[in-house]
Amino acid sequence: SVFRDLVVAKAIEFASSQALSWLQHDCDVDVLSMRDDSGNNLLHQIAKSTNATRFIREVGRSNCIESEKLMLDLMAIGNNLHHELNNGGELWIQSLITRGDSKALDAALSPHHGFAWNLCDILSPDRIQLLEKSVHESEDVLMRCIFDSFLSFRALYQQFNLYFRYFGFCTEDQILDNQNAAFWSDDANQSAKSLVRFCRDWCQHPSKKVVDLYHSCATEIVVRGSFRLFKLFYEADEDGFRRHVYNVKSKEDRGEYIQSELYELKDEGSKECDMNIEVDIFNACIIGRSELPPIRDKSWITVYQRSILQHATECDPQDCSSLYEHLVKDVADKKHYSIFLKRIALLEDDENVEGRQQILDYLIHKEESVELDVLQPLKHRQCWALLFMIEKRLLQVDTLARRNLQLIKASPDLLFLQDSRLEEMTVKCCLCFAAVQYDDLQSLEFLCQSSGIPVVVVGGWNLLHFAAYMGRIEIIAWISSQPAWELLVAQVCVRKEFQNAFPVHIAAIRGHLQACDLMIELKVPLEDSTGRLPEDYAKASPHQYVLDWAEKKGTPKILEADVKKILELLSDHASAVDDIKHFIEHSTCFVVNTWMECDYTTFDAAGPLGYSFGDVLHQCCSSLDVEIVAWICLRLFFRGSHDLCTYYSYMKFWVSEKQKQRDKDISLRNCYDKILEEGKINNEMYDELTKDLPSARELEQEQERARKSKETLTQNDLVNFATDQGHDFLSSELRKKWFKNLKCNEPLTYSILSSALNKGERLEVVRAKILRVNALLEVVKISRKELRQILARGGRVTDVQEILSIHSAATLPPML
Repeated sequence: SVFRDLVVAKAIEFASSQALSWLQHDCDVDVLSMRDDSGNNLLHQIAKSTNATRFIREVGRSNCIESEKLMLDLMAIGNNLHHELNNGGELWIQSLITRGDSKALDAALSPHHGFAWNLCDILSPDRIQLLEKSVHESEDVLMRCIFDSFLSFRALYQQFNLYFRYFGFCTEDQILDNQNAAFWSDDANQSAKSLVRFCRDWCQHPSKKVVDLYHSCATEIVVRGSFRLFKLFYEADEDGFRRHVYNVKSKEDRGEYIQSELYELKDEGSKECDMNIEVDIFNACIIGRSELPPIRDKSWITVYQRSILQHATECDPQDCSSLYEHLVKDVADKKHYSIFLKRIALLEDDENVEGRQQILDYLIHKEESVELDVLQPLKHRQCWALLFMIEKRLLQVDTLARRNLQLIKASPDLLFLQDSRLEEMTVKCCLCFAAVQYDDLQSLEFLCQSSGIPVVVVGGWNLLHFAAYMGRIEIIAWISSQPAWELLVAQVCVRKEFQNAFPVHIAAIRGHLQACDLMIELKVPLEDSTGRLPEDYAKASPHQYVLDWAEKKGTPKILEADVKKILELLSDHASAVDDIKHFIEHSTCFVVNTWMECDYTTFDAAGPLGYSFGDVLHQCCSSLDVEIVAWICLRLFFRGSHDLCTYYSYMKFWVSEKQKQRDKDISLRNCYDKILEEGKINNEMYDELTKDLPSARELEQEQERARKSKETLTQNDLVNFATDQGHDFLSSELRKKWFKNLKCNEPLTYSILSSALNKGERLEVVRAKILRVNALLEVVKISRKELRQILARGGRVTDVQEILSIHSAATLPPML
């Protein structure tokens, strides 16, 4: 509209930044994209105004303060007004020069409140040449002075950007060995001083660009161990480096490698998840730069801990001598292995340790007296720093801990102490316990290299007790490979909270079940000095998963006691049949689910108790009357509600070890046959792979026998059976039309009867009783189904009456 154009023209004429900002942001008038007939953008037009100086200062100040909303974004993508030429091939600043407005030019090129910071980034060499040409042609001494000052500022700013803004993308060697760089000459020290002076001059600038970037790069130089760069800048700005607060990523233990149920996942971005800490230059050197992100998936903690258990109990020391070696081998087999890589990183020195050590050594020589915190290397898992302190005699490990000021200050935070008392122990002993607290296995191994693991009691417990308390499964695994293991295992804890306990009991009550299971696998004493077991301690835990574990751990003892009891009842000829039945009904001796919880995978496997389910079943059935034997077998055959395992698990339990091996052999041979057919192996390789397997003919015969044994009984088979057994009702009903498709499983197909009884008359009697019940159950099932179908299609009343009578009669006979 005409009014709009008039307002815009007046705003430009008076170079009103507020009016132009109002039009841009509130009136939906895009003044930044406007061009006149000569191709002049907003800045070109402002440059012609006598009020240009005011506009430049106001908008320039707004651009300097990054936290403020920009009045006008002169460097918007696709609309960079500073770099744009008009139809005459001129920059907007050239218009100021042409007009002789030295005051506006000074404002535009000023780093204080103008556009100098932006122009340094934006103006290309050819644009600088255009400005230089215009200034030269103006023959204005003041303008020449202003422009030269800008060029000097720009040179330092670009040099600053080169070494600080892009420092994270370059190595120290790339910066220092670049022949075109300021540090490639004998003037390297002078160049460093010039950059430091530049930073000091502009550290108070509202944009904070310089000071923030300088401090960030000072931190990077230290934590990355860039010693040569550090030495250059430290000598140029020693006071700045000393007073600077270094923001680094903590490498402290976050409880990620303890029992997964105890590890609390933190929300990303939350305060609890923030790993940033502020330290001085010495601790920044020790902690370093490498970032170890927190674990985000609890399930992989369990996978990792199982790997540790495998290393401690199964690995051959000749082939896998250390946890580090084991994890390196194991990590290749894991799909999500960040948890493995993180632990590997904690067991080795960082790549930049050498440079950080040089910086630390340099700083120590600069200081008259340095007192480093001896616990920092342990807290942040930096073993090299501990070694450095000892080598430089900054730490005397053989002196008494109570004489070390740093340990005295830290004593309230040391969990292994009793009432924060350091007692009569050496610094080395104290650091060994601290290494357990801070989960620093690398430092613990180093401290124990020369004199072995300390076996002294500190605060009422030894090192293994404390490792169990903290749930340090890796440290427990490492201690188990050391000579002091047996001595530490045998020591009773005398600390008040865990009086009379061994390490395994402490781990149990604390909820560190993986550590507890590891020690059980390592055959540690399970009874404490009063006869209590780990599961007894676990029952006092507030955690449900620990209580569940305690209950499961107690199951083998209950089962063993029940088996012992049933065998005693059988051996006592005075035992009544009802007493035996009652005990079987209310005990676990024939509950398959209980046996499976005790690590019995099949009925004929001799598990942890030394005998199999089949052994107990056979011993019972061999000495009992056939009627009670049939009752036992019926309970097992029809899997009552007393057994909680799934149908699939139950049926798998009754598959013999021999049959499982046969199925495995068949699967292997089929696999080899397939890859032979595909041409992936030749006949010679095939023969080598199958030489230990049964022949194809033997496997075919086995399969045929298995198939025949699993054949179901048809209507005719069941009618003949009922007739032979004198079950007239069953024989009569089975002949009716509704049961022509009836099929029934052969009881001898299952291993229940074969394990309970050997071949003979008793076996046939029990089979007949089970088959009769099974047939009746099928009759009930089919009659119910037929009744629903007759009612659904509106069948005859006589059919309904007949089906109802069959269903009723089939449910009346007793089970035996």
